[in-house]
Amino acid sequence: MDAALVRLAESAVALAVVLVAFGLHLSGLVRIPMPSLNPARFRAGGVLGAFCLGALTGTLSSPCATPILVAILSLVAFEKKILWGTTLLLSYSIGHVALLFVAGTVAGFVTVWAGSRAAVWADRLHRGFGLLMLGTGLAVGAAALLPLLST
Repeated sequence: MDAALVRLAESAVALAVVLVAFGLHLSGLVRIPMPSLNPARFRAGGVLGAFCLGALTGTLSSPCATPILVAILSLVAFEKKILWGTTLLLSYSIGHVALLFVAGTVAGFVTVWAGSRAAVWADRLHRGFGLLMLGTGLAVGAAALLPLLST
């Protein structure tokens, strides 16, 4: 059997294992302990803590933000319209930060919402998607293993 095909099958099996594990966890059939952070540790972070959090957020959002920033900066460099470029960058940064602001604002709403009847449906949906993920993982694993077992 071709080595590239074997590597592809191994990758598919690894994906299947991850899908099955998290499908079992999301459906509530198996409990996988997830790491948790103590929020009290971050209350007195001060300027250094804010800087570190901003650096981490920037690092995590970089793969999403970089293509847009490259496009805007390339446009500005080729057209040599500094004011237009500044306006585009300002608009992009306002839109980018607005999403983070909304996410932070919604956190309080989610706490109140978690006690409502909608939370029951959200839990059912959560479990349903977990079962769907579990089924997908089993299908991917079977599709990856069957050709290997038949040779």
